[in-house]
Amino acid sequence: MTDARHPERWLNDKRIQRLSGDEYRAYSLSLMWAVSNRTDGLIEEIDLAAIPHIRQEHAKALVKAGLWCKCEQGWMIIDFATTQTSKSEIEASERARRKEAERKAASRARSKEGQAEQGAGESAALNVTSEPVTPAPGLSDSTWSKRQDDAWLKYSSPIEAVPSAPGPR
Repeated sequence: MTDARHPERWLNDKRIQRLSGDEYRAYSLSLMWAVSNRTDGLIEEIDLAAIPHIRQEHAKALVKAGLWCKCEQGWMIIDFATTQTSKSEIEASERARRKEAERKAASRARSKEGQAEQGAGESAALNVTSEPVTPAPGLSDSTWSKRQDDAWLKYSSPIEAVPSAPGPR
């Protein structure tokens, strides 16, 4: 996604301040159109009608204001190169984003494979099943709960209990 920018200095730019509301909207829309269509500021004659709310009279006013200049193919937005993202910059950014997304996807896949292999090994070692465990007939819920807690502590702790060393005498 790209964005057309309106630099702060345009708040005091006489060329922009002297535009009517419709002319300012035409200029702003022309910037957005040129960025999104990656024209590097070129607005061809045939494309003028494709930009919403822009008419031939706006093009004349923007040339007169010094914001556009007439060229062979149509018009160039004069400050485009210094204020907007060029086609080559957008494409480079997209390539970098795509490459980063691919790198992250590969990393997630490797991590997921490692977790699956590790989980399968642990499950086999502990003889873990996916079937629900229910108390044996005759055990009360509190006895069953205590046995579950004891088993969890025994098999989930990575560090075995080490007898404490005798303290200072």
